[in-house]
Order: sequence, then C-alpha cells, then structure tokens
Amino acid sequence: DDDNVVAASATVLGKVTDVNGLPLSGVTVTIGSSTATSSTDGSYTLNVPPSTSTVKIEAKKTGFVATLDMVPAIAGQSIPIDFKLQTIGLSNVLTNLTTTNANASDGDGVVVVKFTPNSIVDSAGNPVSTATVDVTTNKPSATGYADSFPGLFVGTRSGSDIAIESFGYANIDISCGTAKCNLGAGKTAEIAIPVTPSADPNTPTIELWSLNTTNGKWQYETDATRDATSLPVVYRANVTHFSAYNLDRPISTPTELKVTVTNNNAPVPSAAVVVTSRSSAGAVWEGQGKTGTDGTYTFPVI
Repeated sequence: DDDNVVAASATVLGKVTDVNGLPLSGVTVTIGSSTATSSTDGSYTLNVPPSTSTVKIEAKKTGFVATLDMVPAIAGQSIPIDFKLQTIGLSNVLTNLTTTNANASDGDGVVVVKFTPNSIVDSAGNPVSTATVDVTTNKPSATGYADSFPGLFVGTRSGSDIAIESFGYANIDISCGTAKCNLGAGKTAEIAIPVTPSADPNTPTIELWSLNTTNGKWQYETDATRDATSLPVVYRANVTHFSAYNLDRPISTPTELKVTVTNNNAPVPSAAVVVTSRSSAGAVWEGQGKTGTDGTYTFPVI
C-alpha cells in the first residue's frame, strides 16, 4: 500500500462516498507521497509520518470534484477522515477561444464563467483555442454540503485567520488536453455563484474567497455583487485565476462552544474534534480543533 511508512507512523482511515452516501471505489487518497486507493466499500487506510502540525489529505477520482482536508498526524493515533465527493456539474468544451467570447455553465444551466478572447493560456502562457472547463456549483441546502466542502471553514485576511460561514461555492477547473490551463497574466473573467432562498445573504455585496490548496484555507479576493435579475439569484465578481471560489461571511460575533474529551474521566489531549452545522436553512460552517492538555477545545460558533 505505502512505501513511506515510518516506525512511529500515524494512521488515517475512513470511507469515501458520493454526496448521497453511496461508497466510491478507486478514489486516490494522498498525503504527500503516501497514497492509498479506496476499496469497493469506499474504505481506505493510509499510514503517514507523524506531524506536530497539520498535514493535507486529498481525495481524487475522475468525474468528481477533487477535495482536500487538513488533519493533525500524531504518532500512534488512528485518525478517522471521511470524504464525500461531488460529481462534476458540467464539462464545457469551449472552442475559438482566441477570437470569440465564451461562457461555461454548471450542471443546472447557470452561466458561471464568462471568458474574453485570448484569456485562457497553457502552462507556458500561450493562448489556447480549445479548452475544457469543468464547472460545479454547490449550495448550503444541498445534501452533504458540509462534508463535500473543500478545505477548512477558515478564512485568512491580512495574516489573520477567522471562522467563516459559507453561502455557496463554485469549483472551476480548466484543462487543455491532459494539461492544466488558467487565466493569462493581466486577464480577468467574470464568475457568478448562485444562491438559494434559504441561504441568500440578501445584501448588495458579499465577500468572495478563493481556496488556497496548500493550507486548505480561504483567502479573501474581492467583494461579489448581488444580481437579482438572474434566476436563481447570483453574486458576480471578476477574478484573475481559477480554483474554488466561495461566498463567505466571517463570523465576527461568535458564541463559544467548549468541547471536553475524556477517557475514563481522564482528559484526553491531542484529540481531533470536528463540529459541523447541520441547518437546512442559512449558511453552513464547520470548526476543527485539537484538544489541549486539559482535554478541551473551544470553538467559535454562530
């Protein structure tokens, strides 16, 4: 399974399913150079070197949106991490990109991205004429939203981290044959992220954040503007690169939720704890933490 196991390894194990809970086999689960593949029941086991900080774990399968999570790898611990993968909404094959405008839609028929001529380039910076743009959108009211959400519910701005609540995200992946493509230097594209009535910020603007795939946190990019003339309602913004984009609102006045983990009444330090909102209305948030020597961790929650 893994050629990179060391003596004092940590074990990450879990199950990979689709958003409806059906097991997915053949999913590649990776931490660094350590790799495992999910079996017919969706389960996987991955031995990784221990880390005093957080490591990135990724799950990928053709036809599904790749996702990632950040976990503490502690020597001797078995860390359960389950993934829910969302199917790609729509693969848009765009042509004549050097001469005409082009649009890419999601699986619900919403035009999510608008490109201008010569804006998509290959890895060498050369404009391409043909590209495939995979567009997937997701809303808080959708089944498995929190579990399929890429990365952490943490935003980074001006060097500081803050808990965030999500009102919807879009994942845009551009490929030219087998290679990845993106926007060229100095180019922009307009994106539109749809929202649902149950999770509509209903504000003129909302903050737009992009996923940093290195640390799993979201970075503030710009403010997106509400467009109620569209059905569904969308928030629009111009962006300079592509990854996942998320409509977020920082949790500025949180309530504290203190979680205590014990074993036979004794505090358990270094226990990974996850708290996830399960509301069917409004935005969605999630908190992750590791207990201290007293076996507690305090979450900022809505």
